[in-house]
Amino acid sequence: MPIAANLIKWDALGEEALIGLAGGVGLVVAYGGLLVALNARAQARAQGRRTAPAALAGGLFAVCVCVALLAIGFVAMTHKS
Repeated sequence: MPIAANLIKWDALGEEALIGLAGGVGLVVAYGGLLVALNARAQARAQGRRTAPAALAGGLFAVCVCVALLAIGFVAMTHKS
């Protein structure tokens, strides 16, 4: 283990793993929210009524979260610890 301790920055590795896990879960949840909003919109249009403003706001928020998480992921991948 002493050789690995000299070669690997365990703090940085743990930080990247935690950020990756949180980002991955967050991205899946945000994308799921987007799909729920799109489904609500499709059902409303099929019934001939307008989409609820909450569904539109939720979908827009989900898109913003997805884009932000992707940007943070790209920055994290290019950042050297």
